[in-house]
Formats: sequence, C-alpha cells, structure tokens
Amino acid sequence: MNVQQPNPIMDDHNFEDKMLEMAWGEVESSFRSAGMAAPLPGFTSRWMERLEKERVKEERRQAWALVLTNMVIAVGFIILIGIQYIPSISTGGGPVALWVEIVSRVVLLLRMAVGLVSTLLRTLPGLVPVSWWISGTAVMGFVVVLWVSMVRRHLRNQGVDYE
Repeated sequence: MNVQQPNPIMDDHNFEDKMLEMAWGEVESSFRSAGMAAPLPGFTSRWMERLEKERVKEERRQAWALVLTNMVIAVGFIILIGIQYIPSISTGGGPVALWVEIVSRVVLLLRMAVGLVSTLLRTLPGLVPVSWWISGTAVMGFVVVLWVSMVRRHLRNQGVDYE
C-alpha cells in the first residue's frame, strides 16, 4: 500500500496561490467599481491652446532658422564676390578705381543688352508674323497673371499669424 504523505511545501504553495488569486480578484473588483476616469472639464480647450502655442513656437523657430540660413548664404556670396575685387584694390588705385570699374562694367552690360534687344526687335518681325507676336504676348500676360494669383493664394495660406 502506497500512502502519500502530505507535503508541507506544496500546501504552502497552494495557500500562496489562493491568496494571490483572491488579491487579484479584489484588485479587479476595485477597477470595475471605480468606473472610467474622465479628464477635468475644459481639458480639450486647454490642450488645443497648448498645441497652438507649441505650433507657433515651432514655426517661429523655423522662420528664424530660414532667415539665418539665408543671411549666412548672402554673406558668403558677398565674401566670394568681394574676394574677386581684392586683387584689384591692392594693385590698382584703391576703392575709387574699383567703383569706376564696377560702374563701367554695369554700363557696358546694359549697352550690350540694349543692343541685343534692338537687334532682335529689328530681325524677328521679318521672321515671325505680327499676329503671332500679339497672341504670344497675350498668352504670356495671361500666364504671368495666373502665376501671380497662384503665388498670392499660396502665400496667403501659409505662414504664422503673429499677434
């Protein structure tokens, strides 16, 4: 005959399991009786205000980053352009000679552009009929007006309204 002796370790284990199960049952009943938690009144409006403030702050930060980036690029271009004229300052008559050289280059560039446009205006009417010029000018004017209106609409819908 094989009679099993009660195992005190197993009995303690079963006791702990039953205690744990009862404790979890109490926790579950506490959760069920507590109901759903709801936010305080006005939570949504307070959250939306905070979200809008954060959005404005982020857009301001992005705008400043864009301005600073453009400033760095502009200064870089000015430095690169200035480097071209440093040798002429040191070898020539100084800043006055540099100014005269720049003005004379601009005048020459303008005279070349006027000459090119006048040559085109004298040559092209013989190659392209006048009706095409009028139609082309009207179409280009329409395209420019359409482009300007689209740019204005796009710019109006973007950006930050600062108060």
